[in-house]
Amino acid sequence: LTTGETHAVPGVVDASYPFWSPDSKKIGYFGSSKLYTITLAGGLPEAIADIQQGRGGAWTDAGVILFTPIGGGTIHRVSERGGEVKTVTTNDASRGENAHYWPVALPGGRKFLFFIRSTTPENNGIYLGTVDGSAKPVRVLTSLSSGLYSAPHGGLPGRGRCRRLDQTPTPFQASLVPPSPCPAIPGLQQTPAPLSPTPLRSAARDH
Repeated sequence: LTTGETHAVPGVVDASYPFWSPDSKKIGYFGSSKLYTITLAGGLPEAIADIQQGRGGAWTDAGVILFTPIGGGTIHRVSERGGEVKTVTTNDASRGENAHYWPVALPGGRKFLFFIRSTTPENNGIYLGTVDGSAKPVRVLTSLSSGLYSAPHGGLPGRGRCRRLDQTPTPFQASLVPPSPCPAIPGLQQTPAPLSPTPLRSAARDH
């Protein structure tokens, strides 16, 4: 990301919404009705799961891939090696929810951020969930767009305000940072698209 150089990944065709593995050696992406992973050092794409219309993926530290397999769908999980696909979140009709998109893995492999779309405006936002689906998601930011988490800055960029997760042992605690411009993060762009991030191009990733 420091050089701005991009390189085509051999064997990848019509890919959308790529995401990094935790060790930066692989990339996951959607294409041809499949969720794929590929090793950047060489090799062929590996089909991990079936999808209809991928709406975001994230690779956790625990070797689990989170993804939304269809428009209007919810978050699912599958092992990075493939296998059984399990549902993580479900739309809550009583809150007008009609889509759970764009998961973002958090350090530790147990929690993640994602966007909930709702017909009730105040329920749109970025939520915190558990990878095993054991706890009800909690909203951390009201928003009409998805968010990205940056560990070095401890922040969650989003529409002019930032919200930082507490480092407390209590599940789903969050504290609001006073309204201010979000910190500049190298390689990060906010998108004007109201409900989805712009597909990314592959680039060398620095540690």
